[in-house]
Amino acid sequence: VRYFGLCNETPWGLMKFLQCAEKNGFPRVISIQNSYNLLDRVFEIGLAEIVHREQIGRHPEFASALREFLRPRGSGSDDRV
Repeated sequence: VRYFGLCNETPWGLMKFLQCAEKNGFPRVISIQNSYNLLDRVFEIGLAEIVHREQIGRHPEFASALREFLRPRGSGSDDRV
C-alpha cells in the first residue's frame, strides 16, 4: 500500500492514524472524505485545522448529496422522497 485515505473519520481518529503511521513507518493518510453541507458542518470543528497543518487532502462528500437533492422527482426508479 503506497497511499490511502479515510472516510467519515473524527479528528481524534485521524490523529491516531497519523501517529500510528509515523511510529511504525506505515504510509501516511493523504486524503479524507467527510460529509459537508449546510446542515453538517462537523468538519470545521476540528478536522479543518488538522488537514491544513498536516497537509492532508480533503474531498467533501457534498457532491453526491447535491446531485440527489437536485434530481427532479419522477426521474428515477427510487421516488420515495
